[in-house]
Amino acid sequence: MSNSNLIIVSGHLGSGKTEFCLNYVTQLKKRAPESVVALCDLDFINPYFRSRRHKEYLNGMGIEVVTPEDREISMADMPSISGRIKSMVLDRGASVVLEVGGDGGAIVLGHLSEFIYQRGFSHYMVLNLNRPDTNSYDKAAEMVRLIEKSSKTAVSDIILNNHLMGETTAETVREGYLLASEMPFTATPLKYICAAGDMMDKLKDIKLKENEEWFELKRVLRYAHEV
Repeated sequence: MSNSNLIIVSGHLGSGKTEFCLNYVTQLKKRAPESVVALCDLDFINPYFRSRRHKEYLNGMGIEVVTPEDREISMADMPSISGRIKSMVLDRGASVVLEVGGDGGAIVLGHLSEFIYQRGFSHYMVLNLNRPDTNSYDKAAEMVRLIEKSSKTAVSDIILNNHLMGETTAETVREGYLLASEMPFTATPLKYICAAGDMMDKLKDIKLKENEEWFELKRVLRYAHEV
């Protein structure tokens, strides 16, 4: 886990960002049950998989979910920042995760950047090398640049979440890691390599680099045809 208790999580459509966020806040709460943990959903781009759709699940674990204008319009795509989100950013005693969309979707953070820098933060960009917009180093590096420009916050780490949705296998994860490990990510190094728990045994032969860690994902999201 990060040394900072304010974490920004960004990522392009299809990166698996929301799944990572749901798992990350869950792990934060399990490690420190008495602590205040909040997930602020600022993703205005993705209309299908949103953390705020899992509010009841997270609330049941004692995790607060803060949504934009969290009233009758909480499902709307409105680039607004509620007072509650600002107060959570300023609450240094709480562990807060801000979920934002990729490139243009991260622009909403610009309204909070002054407060974010005052507090200190880590910014994770979730990367899926199977997506056409991020399937090479040049494209991934450009995505980092676009997110940093629109969010006005530097990306500190990359979270590798190589997947093919329901078709993901251990080999999918392995191939993604081997490809990413050859890419010159220096200013934004790999931090977590995501994989489902039942894949871990098949991946234990992979030797991660210093400061890299496995991040075990439990599937929380359900797709439209499964509801």
